[in-house]
Amino acid sequence: MTVHLLHVGKTGGSALQAALVPHYGGRTRFGDVVVHGHVTRLADLSPGDAAILFVRDPVARFVSGFNSRQRKGRPRNNNPWSADEVIAFGRFRTSAELAEALANGLTTAQDAMHAIEHVRQHLVYWFGPPSEDNLNKRHVFVGRLDRFDTDLVRLSEFLGLDRPLSAPTDPIRAHIAPNKSIQPLSSRGTDAVRRWYRRDYELLDRLFPGEYGPTSGGS
Repeated sequence: MTVHLLHVGKTGGSALQAALVPHYGGRTRFGDVVVHGHVTRLADLSPGDAAILFVRDPVARFVSGFNSRQRKGRPRNNNPWSADEVIAFGRFRTSAELAEALANGLTTAQDAMHAIEHVRQHLVYWFGPPSEDNLNKRHVFVGRLDRFDTDLVRLSEFLGLDRPLSAPTDPIRAHIAPNKSIQPLSSRGTDAVRRWYRRDYELLDRLFPGEYGPTSGGS
């Protein structure tokens, strides 16, 4: 049996990997820890294996994903833009600008939402639609970035560890964004982004009923 860490983009995956390093090599009640990149989903795992995923409010994840790709993942990484990202970042200087354009129904904004890594990836990609019922086919731990330290303690219990996990303090190792002033989204922009990630909010409401607020519309 194995426990798989699925890396949902911009949900603290790098910090989680660093916290789990001392427990590689079968030191959990599920056996060894296998760390995956951004591609592997719950549906790709064997039914008998366990899985760990962390989630985040989609609006916050959108802002973080935009900013991370705009700086090409620096300072921890330096991943070049794709050709489509070059176009997207040439049109939109901030996540607030992109959200406002999305609220205005601009095709260029929709193109950018599909082009920018992390922004284009929906949470439901990793979990699958409700019809697949991936959550009940195996042992799954779902944590939240907004209560990361608390959920690390819960995860320690889930894994049967003899001591609690602790988050790394090195900001580069944890892939924490540099401190800078970020233009907030307008209410129209926020609503547009929430509509864009409507299915993600439906998923989060299944996982954490009533904790992520109502959604409307779709995209």
